[in-house]
Amino acid sequence: MKHDSNNFKSNTGFTLIELLIAMFLFIIIMVVASQAFNTIISTSAKWIKTEESNIEGIIGLEMFRHDLEQMGFGLPWGWSKASPDGELSDTSILYFESGNSIGKLLNDSDNSGTATTGAVPRAFVGLAGKGAFSSDYIALKGTTVGRSQSAQRWTYVPYHNFNTSGTVYVSRPATETFSNPPQEKDTVIAINANFNNVDNDHKLLIDSSTGEFTRPFSLTMSEDEDKPFLPVSDQDTVMLYGVAGEGDGDRMPFNRADYFIGNSETPTFCAENTGVFYKAVVLHKDEDPYKSGEYHPLPILDCVADMKVVVGWDTSDTALEGARIYSSLPKVAGGTPDYFVSGDSSTVTSEHISSVTSYFSSAKDIRERLKLIKIYLLVQEGKRDSNYQSPATIVVGGNSSEAGSLPTTSNTYTFTTAQLQYHWKVYRVIVRPKNLVSNQK
Repeated sequence: MKHDSNNFKSNTGFTLIELLIAMFLFIIIMVVASQAFNTIISTSAKWIKTEESNIEGIIGLEMFRHDLEQMGFGLPWGWSKASPDGELSDTSILYFESGNSIGKLLNDSDNSGTATTGAVPRAFVGLAGKGAFSSDYIALKGTTVGRSQSAQRWTYVPYHNFNTSGTVYVSRPATETFSNPPQEKDTVIAINANFNNVDNDHKLLIDSSTGEFTRPFSLTMSEDEDKPFLPVSDQDTVMLYGVAGEGDGDRMPFNRADYFIGNSETPTFCAENTGVFYKAVVLHKDEDPYKSGEYHPLPILDCVADMKVVVGWDTSDTALEGARIYSSLPKVAGGTPDYFVSGDSSTVTSEHISSVTSYFSSAKDIRERLKLIKIYLLVQEGKRDSNYQSPATIVVGGNSSEAGSLPTTSNTYTFTTAQLQYHWKVYRVIVRPKNLVSNQK
């Protein structure tokens, strides 16, 4: 039989050399593709982490902004017995605040249990350099800065709201969209509102027989049992503000949230000299009120290197000629702030410095003169980037060309060598607190 040599040749396979060349080319392609894939994955992870940081920052800073705007809400301006016995002085109510080693520096009560040390609370208190890495440390006071649902609720009791049996029906706020009335057994405080009598306006009502300044909420109140917490004339309206939930205690006649940078639980992906920015609510329920006052901390932002606070003051009705003055926080209670800036380019005098220093210590001046708060946070974006070199310094707190800002010589942050391989961003929060008299003029 005769075979076709052409068919035989066409059925032969690849030679060994051809296979080796094909395998070599395939390996090269796979190596290149894998390197490209690794680069894409690495870059994606970096940007994903950056976006996570941005989202966390937005959410956390909005919570921060809310508390800054709401500080002072439901805060009493003084104490009253709401009875024929007369009024208590502004320094004679017994309450307790933070027991934290730094937080207690921002107390208006020293937690000693001495009735003469419970001063009228300031809506805003802060000290420079008390947080981690010499960052600023602030406390915001008001009912709505608490974390419980009860702290977001309020209602009111108008005069002539009695029935024939002496039962008082508690009104609900007219606009439910912007309010949330207390629920049964929420712990509430009662504050008398009387715009025609300054001496009786915004006074915390206290049961003169027991000294108690809180009560469980009910939609009906007894004229006999709840008399200290009811309006006594047609000029009065009693506001009821939720402070805590049932069983949470009544350490203070308000809520308090401290904001600061701590470095005890910093994530491992953060650069050196960074920490966690916290909202720490002072707990009401305590076994021993003289020693406790613990924090309930909530992490807001990771990898925060610095926080600077700038406070803007209203001096329009003083001898300071209406200058717009901005200051830092004092380093110690009652101390002088480090620097001042005039928003209208006028000279900052020793009289300005003396006046603003005194403002920090006065609850009345805080609510009547604090106009603006600027918060600057230096935050790491994403993880370490070995291919990136950050500038050696960054301004935290504004610059000399910004109206009302701090001098650049006072707020320049210098990065360490290790910090230079991270991306950084300065978040700026500027707020005019809604519940201070200074912003209601």
